[in-house]
Amino acid sequence: MTETRIYMGPKCARVPRGARVNFLGHHRKMGFFEWNGERFCCPVRLLWRVKP
Repeated sequence: MTETRIYMGPKCARVPRGARVNFLGHHRKMGFFEWNGERFCCPVRLLWRVKP
């Protein structure tokens, strides 16, 4: 089960800031997500929950 989150990483990252990504899960402080068919990891604090 994936959850939609907003990636709020640096401007020069491979994933654009503010992109909606599919959150796959986390292990301790590292979050794993999928964007544009590729999987990435970053600190989970950069993956913001989408408010309803």
